[in-house]
This record gives sequence, C-alpha cells and structure tokens, in this order.
Amino acid sequence: MQKATVTKFNGLAGCGITLHSFGWNDESQMTVSDTTSGDSVVLAGLSTQYLRGSIKNYVKDLGYRDENVERRQFLETLSEELATVLSRWESKKAEAQS
Repeated sequence: MQKATVTKFNGLAGCGITLHSFGWNDESQMTVSDTTSGDSVVLAGLSTQYLRGSIKNYVKDLGYRDENVERRQFLETLSEELATVLSRWESKKAEAQS
C-alpha cells in the first residue's frame, strides 16, 4: 500500500459494494459507493487471489451464524449461482472436447 494513513468511514448503512475482477490480468477492484450522494471510494490493483480468499472467508464466517434466516437465504442463493456457473463451465468443457 502506498497510503500510510488510515481513513475510517462510519455509518455506511447506505452504501453499496461492487467487486470487479479483470479477465486479462490478476487484478481486482472494489468500489464502495454512497447510495445517497453517489460518492465512492475505489480500491484498485487488488490481488484477485486475495479478493477470492476474502470472499471465501466471509462465506465461511456466515456459516457459523446459521441461526439467521437472511444469512442462510444468502448462502442458498450463492450456492445456486455457483452451481449455474459451474454447470456452464462444464458445458463449455464438454463442447471443447467434442
């Protein structure tokens, strides 16, 4: 990191987070946007490997709080989306081998 100071943002309930991974290199980007004003903070140049690891850890941590219906629904939806993507990849793999 090139920035030596820490900036804290409080009261971020009205914010959205966007994650983006670039297909042509090993970099990702995270954007935190204020849904009211449209202001945003962009973290560019993140390692895709570390971003994936963070997502994996986030999902793993959610599993420890399975008494929460909303978290369980999120994990089920995520599971369905993952199955869809994996199915599409398997189809492309099968087409390539034909």
